[in-house]
Amino acid sequence: MPNRPTGIVLVLLSACLLTPTRAGAEPDVPPARAAADAVLAKLPPPSPAVHIDYEGDLVVGGLWAGETRYTARGAKVGRQAVWRVTQDTYIDHAGEETRIRVLVHLKPDLSVLSGTYERKEKSGTLSAAFSRSSKGLLVQRSRAKAKAESKSEVAEVEVAARATTSVGALLLFLRAAAGTKGTRYELPWLSLRSLESDPMKVDDPVLQLVVSGARSWGDGKQRRKAWAVEVAHGAKRHV
Repeated sequence: MPNRPTGIVLVLLSACLLTPTRAGAEPDVPPARAAADAVLAKLPPPSPAVHIDYEGDLVVGGLWAGETRYTARGAKVGRQAVWRVTQDTYIDHAGEETRIRVLVHLKPDLSVLSGTYERKEKSGTLSAAFSRSSKGLLVQRSRAKAKAESKSEVAEVEVAARATTSVGALLLFLRAAAGTKGTRYELPWLSLRSLESDPMKVDDPVLQLVVSGARSWGDGKQRRKAWAVEVAHGAKRHV
């Protein structure tokens, strides 16, 4: 099955076991959430035949500021079919170097099952492993500062049962989405940066997507037709 992400303009520099809602089950669901549920309901099941691979540069103010790679493909955790999503991002900007590595297992409806998150800087490394629990996510986190012993802790973070995360998950969602200019989607969201906070807490649990419409992307002969989406999370907005 051909990949579609090359037709999607999606820039996220900061950065991402319930079935989709059935008609009439939740009459108070906002229209944007219902629209997202409809997309999730028609996602193909996780399969090695459906995959996304993207690799490119990060540019800030017209200058190279790093590189990133995202992958998403079908896999298995035990006997359960899942989407295995990875991210490897290197940022070299404003005198700081940061490496972010993510591996997330998502259920067929893109909700988070388990994963790992690592953010490495000159000052030290933060790493976290997480998995579903009765209240949200059970997180084991460690911090290793330069020339200091690492500190570990375990915490439970309240996260919506259907929350998804990672750019790879968004690409899988947008790959199946449609809609004319102005179509809105709303997804329960887990920002992996929230795993760095003290105490660990998800402050902005909703991601909003608005279809901006058709546009072109690239330069010269590499220019392609694209489908632009505005992404809003808290006070941050991207296209």
